[in-house]
Order: sequence, then structure tokens, then C-alpha cells
Amino acid sequence: MNSKEIISKIITGEQLTFTETFSSDVDLDFKEIVFDQIGRITFTDCVFNAEFGFSNLEKSNSSIRFINCIFTGISSISEVKISDLKFRNCSFNESCSIRNSEISELQIHECDLPEGLFSLYKVTSLTTNITWETEDPKMRLSIDVPETEDLYIASRGNVKMLMLYNVKHAEVLGSYEFLMVYTQKCDSINIENYVPNRKSDSELIYKKIYDLRQVDQIFNGKLKIEDLEIETLFLYNVDSPHSISLIELQIVKAHFYDVNIKSFYWNQLEFKEYLSIERGDLSTLKASNIQWLKGKRMSHSFLDEPVPLFYLLKKKWLKVEDQYDKDDVIQLQYERETYRQLKSAFSATNNHIESLDFYKNEMRLLWKELRINGGIPFGDRVLIFLNRWSSNFGQSWALPLLWIFIFHSLLYFWIINFQIKCNWSEFKLGFGQYFELLNPVHKTPNYVKGFAIGIEFFMRVIDGFLIYHFVRATRKFGKI
Repeated sequence: MNSKEIISKIITGEQLTFTETFSSDVDLDFKEIVFDQIGRITFTDCVFNAEFGFSNLEKSNSSIRFINCIFTGISSISEVKISDLKFRNCSFNESCSIRNSEISELQIHECDLPEGLFSLYKVTSLTTNITWETEDPKMRLSIDVPETEDLYIASRGNVKMLMLYNVKHAEVLGSYEFLMVYTQKCDSINIENYVPNRKSDSELIYKKIYDLRQVDQIFNGKLKIEDLEIETLFLYNVDSPHSISLIELQIVKAHFYDVNIKSFYWNQLEFKEYLSIERGDLSTLKASNIQWLKGKRMSHSFLDEPVPLFYLLKKKWLKVEDQYDKDDVIQLQYERETYRQLKSAFSATNNHIESLDFYKNEMRLLWKELRINGGIPFGDRVLIFLNRWSSNFGQSWALPLLWIFIFHSLLYFWIINFQIKCNWSEFKLGFGQYFELLNPVHKTPNYVKGFAIGIEFFMRVIDGFLIYHFVRATRKFGKI
């Protein structure tokens, strides 16, 4: 049976169900053919050993079904306007495409596409339902359904690539090596790992995404990614006036570049290896239950870059070669701003403990930046230097104790002219004097005279400053 015979039987209503093996190309083109409404066209257990095409059928009450069919060549459906199109238990050896069509209900169930690409391009439908169990990692899907109200995709096997373009609402379940989202006018996209098992809806299969990307777009909808293990999560130049939610994810590598999202939610995330945030606006981030990398650091952090203490002075006065160019400084500033935004985000949710680490990293980067190119008055740089080395910006209680012991001991022995007597009574007397002078508001003793009064004054200032930093560090968890 050739293509003309099939079309003739369909338009006359003589035969609407076909069970054949076709050895030559089948091209069912209904363009400029006038006929009455037809019902359901069904291809069951058919084998298409060459190319298959179906086009230009515009009958709103008609439907097309392919059941247990094998397509050995390239197959395509285009320019159709029908009520429903269904593929069930079909096998495709080459690519299959559905283009420029209006289909009320599109279903693709348990089909096998081991080598080719299954693509939907500018397909309008009320619902699109795609499920499969293939274990072949070579399967690739490209979905472009701008007017589809409800897109459902579920994989019980492994898919090499899934690309979503211009979808309005989508729910994506399953395991993918590469998942790309490129859409602007959408309501919501949910990406989850739960795929109901055939035998029981209560049996859920854990899934994994190896590479999930959203690149170069204004995302005008809601994106929800939940309960997955993701090898690489990549958001690049994403601007969203709505919300993006990351919930219960284990992420090996995450890169957020130039991300500006109105509502950004993180909950129960685990960053395992790689976390990079560059040039993003995280001022609206709401995060909780996050397992960070050690020290809450970004990957390739400037925190690991050693900057000599007097680098700026050497560069200015000794004319040493500049080790850091403008791009290095800009990168450092971006990273510092990222830590500041993360600090503010956790402070806004009263998570003071988490925000302290980001504050510490922010200030450490500020100190490195000042050592490279200055940028603020010298007096302010001195204050930042003192904060860094006295208590690590209020994070270390041990540092002020160490400096108190060193400076107070030196000044005390200077006051007593380094007179040391090795007997018990003198030791007790000296021990008492040592701690008496440690009190910044102590009364000046009679034995402190002349030049020693000036030394005692500096002792009061230094001890008071370091005691303040000790108290500040011990109260860092006291803020509620």
C-alpha cells in the first residue's frame, strides 16, 4: 500500500486502522484535499522501513494514534490541527519531529529513541504528556511548545539531553545528563526527581541530573527544582521578576553568573565541591538549612590569594612590578560583594551564626583589596588593619588574649625597669601588680612615676582596646 492509497482510504472512511509493513517512503500530505470530518486514524503494529511524513491535516475532531509501531527512518508530523496525537510503545531508529501544529492533547508513552532526536517545535496543545522507560543514555529531546497549558515529562530511565524552549507550564521528572531551560513567558516550571512506579504510585524512583542550565534570558515565570542530585547547576545571565526555588538538592558543581532574581529561595541544599557566584544580585535570597563548602568559600576564591602586608607601599615607593591587574581587582570586588549579600540575606532571616562567616570573608577580602590598591584614607586602613589582627574582625577571642599577654607584659616590665627577683614574696607582689595594671580604670600606683606614667597611659589604651575586642568576640553568638 502506497501513500496515495492510504490517503484515499482515509478521506473516504473506507479504512482508518492500518496494520502494515511499509518498505518505501510514506508521505501522507492532505494539503488541498477536501473531505468531511474523519474520526480516529490508528496505526497498530506497523513497520515503516523508510521515511514517514504526515502533514496538513486540519480536522479539529480527528485524532491520530501510533501503537507498537517501528520507525526505521526519519519521521515527521507537521501543520496538523487535530484533537489528539498519541504514540505508545513505539520505536524510532532516527529522529522524529512534530512541528507547527495545534494538538489539543499530545501523548508520548514508553517510546524508544536510542539514536536520534525527538523534537517538538512550535506545537500548541492544551496538555502534552511524555513518559518513557528507556535505559539508553543516547535519547535526546527538544521541546518548544509556546502555547501549551500543561507539559508533563517523566523519565524512568536515563536521557542524554532535554531542552525546553518557550514552555508556559511544565513538570519535569526523571534522570537527565543535560537539561537546558530556555524560556521567557512561562507560568511555572517544576523539576523534581519523583517518578511514580508502574506497579504502585507510592514507589518512587530517585533520579539525577548531570547538567542543568538556564542561560541568557529574562525568565518571566516560576522555576522550582526539587529533591534531585545535580552534577552541574548553571544559571547564566538570568533575570527573573518572579521566583526560582531550589529545594532539597545535592549539588556537586554550581555556578551562578550575573543572576538577578526577585525571589530566590534555597532550602536544604548541599554544595559538595564547586560553588561559584559571580556578578549576581542575591539581595532577595532566602536560605535555610544549607550545607556549605568548608569555610563557606566560593571556588577559585581570592581568599586563597596571598597578598603581602606592605604590597601597596612597595608598589608605590619601591616601584615593584604589579602582580594584580584591573581584572583581578574587579574579580575580588565581585566576590566581596557576593559575601556581603549572603551576609545580609542570612541576617535578614535572623540566621546570625551563618552570617558571621560571610562577614568574616567579606572583611578579609576588603583587607586584601586595600593592600592591593588602597581606595580609602590611610587612617581607615589602619583601623581595618587593627580589627584584622586584634580579633579577626570580631571572630576570634584568642587573638586579643594573645596580644594582651604580649603587650601588657612588655609594658609592665618596662614600668618596673625589668627588675626581676626570684623569691616567692616578690613574685606574689609582682603578680598582683601585673593584674592591677591590667584594669584600664585602675588608680595609678605610687611606684609609677616620671616617664613610666606615659607608658602606663598607653598600657590603659591598649589593654582597653584589646579587652573590648575580646568581649566583642565572645558575644558574637549573642545576637538574636
